[in-house]
Amino acid sequence: SIKPQTREHFDILRLLGVQRGITVLTKSDAVDSEMLDVVRLEVEEFLRGTFLEPPKAPIVAVSSLTGAGLDELKQTMIAAAADVQSRDALCLARLPVDRVFTMKGFGTVVTGTLISGTIRREDEMEVFPTGRKVRVRGVQVHGQSADSAVAGQRTALNLVGASTDDLSRGMTLAPVATFATTRRVDVRLSLLSSAPRPLKSRTRVHFHSNTMETVAEIALHAGKQLVPGTEAFARLKLPQAALLLPGDRFIIRQFSPVVTIGGGMVLDPAPIPRMPRLEDFLRT
Repeated sequence: SIKPQTREHFDILRLLGVQRGITVLTKSDAVDSEMLDVVRLEVEEFLRGTFLEPPKAPIVAVSSLTGAGLDELKQTMIAAAADVQSRDALCLARLPVDRVFTMKGFGTVVTGTLISGTIRREDEMEVFPTGRKVRVRGVQVHGQSADSAVAGQRTALNLVGASTDDLSRGMTLAPVATFATTRRVDVRLSLLSSAPRPLKSRTRVHFHSNTMETVAEIALHAGKQLVPGTEAFARLKLPQAALLLPGDRFIIRQFSPVVTIGGGMVLDPAPIPRMPRLEDFLRT
């Protein structure tokens, strides 16, 4: 059946603005056909009115043990991928780093999913938020050497000018002198209806965006608290500078115990000083 972690992951997908997907029922060999039908009905009810509602988003039952349904899943994935809108390969490149390691004979390597733009061999890049300059000596895309990587591709870069001590998960590579980091962002914030309690202004939360994880303090622009199932404009204050741009999605998790309670979208990474009735200003 639908477990609590699955529900949390589904909430995160919605908060991130995911528009397409496939629902997969695993371990189908462990139950009979009648039970599988019951689970399918339960899932259909759970997904009703969402981006994964059937038949717009198919439900496929599979078994890794017997192989049942795997061919159908592959064909369904191919069909779904054909409908996905390509990311913009012509805008400025951004590569959120999710791994850093040293490869013998090559040196420092970072990996991530290129979320915008194109990165080529010999490009000079800047590491945000540190400002360190690096040069791209080599590019791999999905494990194969390439001259360039474009938005949407899984990418590994062999870098010159930085060691593994200079880089870490959560940093971002972008063209030199193109962006500015920030410690203040104005956002549209949504609190899940499943959140255990209202979110009070000045609350500290775990903040996740791209591969970055940090702690943020939330200052609501109107009112002293946000009740579950509603949204509001807010300002997030970060302890260290980060690269965030308008349109970036984020997730917030309760400080303790750590559970997902909401998320939203960055509106302004360089907000003006807070002023009275800012909520009214933002609505105009």
